[in-house]
Amino acid sequence: MSEKLPFFDEEVLYEVIVSTVDDTKQPNAAPMGVRYSNGQLILQPYLTRTTYQNLLTNKEAVINVTTSPELFVKAALFQEEFNAEDFLTSLVSSAPFLKACAHSFIVVRVSSFSIDDLKARFLCEIVRVDLSEFRPRLYTRAFSSLIEILIHATRVLAFQRDKDKESEVSRLLELIDYHQKIIGRVTSKNSMYQILMRKINSKINQVRV
Repeated sequence: MSEKLPFFDEEVLYEVIVSTVDDTKQPNAAPMGVRYSNGQLILQPYLTRTTYQNLLTNKEAVINVTTSPELFVKAALFQEEFNAEDFLTSLVSSAPFLKACAHSFIVVRVSSFSIDDLKARFLCEIVRVDLSEFRPRLYTRAFSSLIEILIHATRVLAFQRDKDKESEVSRLLELIDYHQKIIGRVTSKNSMYQILMRKINSKINQVRV
């Protein structure tokens, strides 16, 4: 793709939701940081993640571009709440896109990949761009703190049964608490952000009991 990708600056990590399918056509959606570089998008999923396995199998993905806090929380921690109606088939890819992002997505195809320790690095060519209805929200510290909480929460859930990771889990929980306090300062208790925060806390507490 020769022209500049709208809304994306070069060499900046952006949080998006990546949708893929496995070899049985079962869809998956997961939050992930992507980077735009030299006309390609770079995805770096952990080797233990479904996204990694699906990219190996099908070599295609859809980058769902959204600023919806609810969608990020659902994709990060509540995958079971997705159903078939939440995904739409793309005409140019085996990977589906999220219905909520029907006109704010980018279809990509893997051109090469490598493995570096715990992560893979997929270089992806851009097949199709539809960002015609993407509307950035006004900036709030609550959104950036919510994304940080989700990143740390997924690691807490991944590490919580590993005794060698106890100190790391404690550090992550402290970071979650720090960002929760920010959300508490800039939003009211009945705001969407605090409702989502309580939902995330409930998930963490259930697993850590």
